[in-house]
Amino acid sequence: MAAGDPTGAAFVNTRVLRYADVILMAAEAANEIGGAANDTAAEAWLEMVRARARGTNSSVLPYIQYQNQAQFRAAIKHERRVEFGMEMERFYDLVRWGDAQAVLAGYLPKNEYYPIPTSALAGNSKLVQNPNY
Repeated sequence: MAAGDPTGAAFVNTRVLRYADVILMAAEAANEIGGAANDTAAEAWLEMVRARARGTNSSVLPYIQYQNQAQFRAAIKHERRVEFGMEMERFYDLVRWGDAQAVLAGYLPKNEYYPIPTSALAGNSKLVQNPNY
């Protein structure tokens, strides 16, 4: 609760994860797995997000046309970029996709992974610290 707010109302509208984010993650995962059933599911999920944004104007955001997995991957990346334009998601998407160094000036991949805590390393000799730590 916020200081001086016994009702906790300050936290009522806190968003943790948007539904569109979940849908686009599912579409991305299905596309990466591949196969006819997954391709159909990925198309349907991407269309769900686009249909919500399109509303009743059918001339906006046409159905995605693609020929292969790489083209659909590019469509999902573009959709995430426009859907989360001002929500600080892009940086993490670029890092996750391995595109950060090519897109962001001055980005160094040294912090791509979090360090493994020293206590975990000391307790398990099979663990190896992530690079650059």
